[in-house]
Amino acid sequence: MTIRVVDVRSAAALAAIVCVLVGGTAWGQDCQVLTVGKPLPLTHATVVGYQPLIVAGDPNGQPPDSPALHVDPNVSTSLYAGVGSIENDLGTGMAYLGTGTLIDRRHVLTAAHLFDTNDDGRNDFDLSRTTFILNSSGNYSYLVGASAVAIHPNFTGFNNPSVNDDLAIITLSAAVPSSVPAYGLWRQEVLQGQTVTQVGYGRSGDGVSGFTIDPSWTVKRVGHNQMDAAEADDEGSGSAEVWYGDFDKPTGGLNFTGGLSLGNTVETTLGGGDSGGPSFVLYDNQLYLAGINTFSATFDGGPDAPLFDSGLGGILVYPYLGWIDSVVPEPATLAFLATGTAMVLVHRRRPRRLHVS
Repeated sequence: MTIRVVDVRSAAALAAIVCVLVGGTAWGQDCQVLTVGKPLPLTHATVVGYQPLIVAGDPNGQPPDSPALHVDPNVSTSLYAGVGSIENDLGTGMAYLGTGTLIDRRHVLTAAHLFDTNDDGRNDFDLSRTTFILNSSGNYSYLVGASAVAIHPNFTGFNNPSVNDDLAIITLSAAVPSSVPAYGLWRQEVLQGQTVTQVGYGRSGDGVSGFTIDPSWTVKRVGHNQMDAAEADDEGSGSAEVWYGDFDKPTGGLNFTGGLSLGNTVETTLGGGDSGGPSFVLYDNQLYLAGINTFSATFDGGPDAPLFDSGLGGILVYPYLGWIDSVVPEPATLAFLATGTAMVLVHRRRPRRLHVS
């Protein structure tokens, strides 16, 4: 089985590959399972296209699903209030949109390709053009600028020549208030079949019709999938760096990488604007950041994303802990563990930037 890689950013006016989310609301027990299988096996699937996507299940399935069922309210009690949208302003009335996750009061973990419009591995945006937008207590609760952006040193551009190493850390120009949650890093390997919760501000739709809803700076959606397989370190260490899953039909399907569907209102995939967003593991009633969502995929013999039987994936956090810890002075982690879809081009429709302290 083959996975063809196709960069569709030019045709879709995208700045990078993005992930799509659509999942159910009843996620608790699915995500609490820690030991779910063996270490992630290396994928034998062939990807014939990496494309941008956020998508729900079948609108006519049982129970029926829709993008509206996955919208997370912009309230301070939301578990996902620390997941924000990222704006990279072109200065022309247009801007690129992605997703990022707070890992402490001053740092956001996201996808490197959100900053790299020509796939050379470098940041193409002046720092004054980057804003992290939190909607933790209503629309545009906090708009915080960037004082630095660190791109992983091995990142050489999206799928240039691989999708590995696609990580960036934004250092914010001001500390986010302590009322907004920041998330610990998952400091152990992910096991095969691990259910993850995905959050993003990207395009949405369903697995039958595809995309029907535009991305938004203020509307985030929540969904779930499983980490089924992995791709090894492109520098040759042999360790897993990239995770893969598939968007299963509620009644079965081609099932390229893993088990059966999590359920029609639970299983989701990724869409334009979701890139850089989190894949969370729930453990001991706490959310931990296990992966960064960076692409949707078309498998050889399968449909294009975001339809059912297409793929999705991103970067595993665990192999990159050394680099993250070197950039973030006091990373959000717990001692007991020892232990970015892509941006999409949108019109700017928001207040001017505000600085918080």
